[in-house]
Amino acid sequence: MLGTFSYHVPTKLHFGVNALGDAGTLTRPFGKRALVVSMTVKPYLQPSFAILKKSLEDADMTVSVFDGVVPNPTLSSVEAGSRFARETGVDVVVGFGGGSVMDTAKAIAVGATHGSSLWSYIWSSDTQPTDKTLPIVAIPTTSGTGSHVTQVSVFTNEDERYKSAIFNERIFPDLAIVDPSLMVTAPAAVSAPTGFDVFTHAFESYIHANTSPIVRTLAREAVGLVGQCLPVVLEDPGNLEARTQMALADTLAGMCIANAGVTLPHGIGMAVGGFYPNIAHGQALAIVYPEFVKYTLAAAPDAFELLRQSLAPAAASPQDAIETFLERIGLRKRLRDFGAKASDLDALAAQCMVLPDYQANPRVTSAEDMRAIVEAVY
Repeated sequence: MLGTFSYHVPTKLHFGVNALGDAGTLTRPFGKRALVVSMTVKPYLQPSFAILKKSLEDADMTVSVFDGVVPNPTLSSVEAGSRFARETGVDVVVGFGGGSVMDTAKAIAVGATHGSSLWSYIWSSDTQPTDKTLPIVAIPTTSGTGSHVTQVSVFTNEDERYKSAIFNERIFPDLAIVDPSLMVTAPAAVSAPTGFDVFTHAFESYIHANTSPIVRTLAREAVGLVGQCLPVVLEDPGNLEARTQMALADTLAGMCIANAGVTLPHGIGMAVGGFYPNIAHGQALAIVYPEFVKYTLAAAPDAFELLRQSLAPAAASPQDAIETFLERIGLRKRLRDFGAKASDLDALAAQCMVLPDYQANPRVTSAEDMRAIVEAVY
């Protein structure tokens, strides 16, 4: 018998090639003063950034820009953005970029209108964002985090070497504009880890303890799209159809994690990001995944058969499939390849047990098992 479940994504989605040109018309109802949040705009995105700025200005909006976003955002960087927003005076925050930009834009939307340190609003805190949070418009330029349709903002407390998140309904973007044409110029070094992140979101929500029939349906579609289309965009970056399908997969996977969540690999990946900010989030997950598949396979064989069929159907086993796929997309690495230290492993394994993600895995991890997994991927 089908059990009780809930599904909720309040974000308005505007999806399509050249959808960026509608940004001004769609954003203007949120106010007149827009803060565009971005990294320093790469040359390949400057024409698109100009389209966004003109669209907002044509809608009679004033545009300020905060371009101090850093990869794997830090508490100090999101606090700096919040101060800028308060000093400038803004009505709506527009994130234009990848997952780090989305995380920062969401945090700024909270920090601009709340007095406390943003660290006081992380998921484990009794203090949470209020309805004073500014409206958020999310315009992704990569297919990766799904953050344009989730209630999560991830950043690292660099003093504590701890990566955590605000997890709150009030930071669902009010509007997401997904324009696949923004992604055709992304280099493989960006598309590979972000694209694998899409897969992990879909797959982990599929096996999550809180999954549902809707989540599983969306996740199956997303997993299949990544298996088909990520290798294509790496071989042919300008393939707009493959980019469109990856953007769709990213959106579906984001909806999945907004309603189910992630499991063991993300808890480890978050800890890795806190210890080693030089490791991209998707790459951290890729480091973990072969050992995760080995560890969890017996507890969810049907789900891992979906992984095999989606990523490498000719592979003899799910473990062979994940290793084959990661080799194909250039992400088969170990922690030591990025300068990780063996002396960190005890503390890293302990940090992996802080977030509760491992508890939603089909095979729940003990502290001893976690230490062994971390050792195995080192």
